[in-house]
Amino acid sequence: DTINDNDELKLGLNPLTKDTDNNGIPDNEELIEQTLTLYIDNEAQKAVTDVSVKLSCAGIIDNSVTIEDMYNKDVLSSGVVGLVGVPVEINSTAQFDYAEITFAYDEALLGDTSESDLAMMWYDEANNKYVLLEDCVLDTDNNTVSYTTTHFSTYLIVDRNIWLDAWRQKIDYNGEDADIECFYDIAFVVD
Repeated sequence: DTINDNDELKLGLNPLTKDTDNNGIPDNEELIEQTLTLYIDNEAQKAVTDVSVKLSCAGIIDNSVTIEDMYNKDVLSSGVVGLVGVPVEINSTAQFDYAEITFAYDEALLGDTSESDLAMMWYDEANNKYVLLEDCVLDTDNNTVSYTTTHFSTYLIVDRNIWLDAWRQKIDYNGEDADIECFYDIAFVVD
C-alpha cells in the first residue's frame, strides 16, 4: 500500500494488509484525523505556549503538514500591532477539506491583555493584508483560541482592542506645525 510499516503502526493500521478496515479504501488513501503540535520555545514571546493543527489526511501528518515559528523571521508579521505570542506559518502538501488551528496560551503571561480581547488573524497574501477572524473560538477555561479553516497561511494571535485602535487613529504625515501652509509629498524611485 506504499505506506511505511512503522507509519502504519503509528496510525493503527495493519502493515500486512492493503485495506485494514476492509472498507474498499486502501490504507494509503484512508483519511485519518490527526493533530500536529508545535511547542513554542521563545522566551521573549512566551504567552503562546503551543500551536496545533488538527485535520484528516492520508499518511502521517508529520510528513505533509508543517508549522513554523515565524517570530523575527517574518518581519511584517512579527511587528503586527497588538501581537500576542508568535506568528506561525502553516503549510500542507496533503489535501484536506478543513483543519482546526489552535493556539494555546499562558494566561499569567498575557500582561495587560485581557483574555476576552484575544483574537486570531491570518495574513491574506493575495491582498497583502491581515484579516481579523471574528468567528474564532476563545476558550478561557482551556486557554485556547481556535479557528476552522479550509486553507493555510500565516496565523497569529492579537489583542483585538489594540489592533482595532491602531486602525482607528488618523495619521498626520505632515506633522503639527501650524505655520507651514504648503506640504509636499516626495517619492524617490530607483528603476
